[in-house]
Amino acid sequence: MSVYENQNIMPRQTIALIILGAAFAVSIFGLLKMNWGLNEMSAAFVLCAALAGIVNKMKPGEIVNNFMNGIKNTLMGSFIIGIARSIQWALQSGGLIDPIIY
Repeated sequence: MSVYENQNIMPRQTIALIILGAAFAVSIFGLLKMNWGLNEMSAAFVLCAALAGIVNKMKPGEIVNNFMNGIKNTLMGSFIIGIARSIQWALQSGGLIDPIIY
């Protein structure tokens, strides 16, 4: 039995989930209609995180610490993607990717 199994969702948590859904909707709209890139979509989710923290009555330091803890969990994947992309760029720029693949 889980610790969270018999707990109800609080109104503040519901509002935070609505904010998250709105961030997804805004990002999809921006992507499809306004040609948003990764920077704009990232900004929408950073704003979402800040608003959710404010709604849940977190202090600014708590919001930042929780945000940084979330980033720590994704840092290794980001490094792997960055390294792979830089290798791809170097191979394309040097004209080596086509002979390697074919």
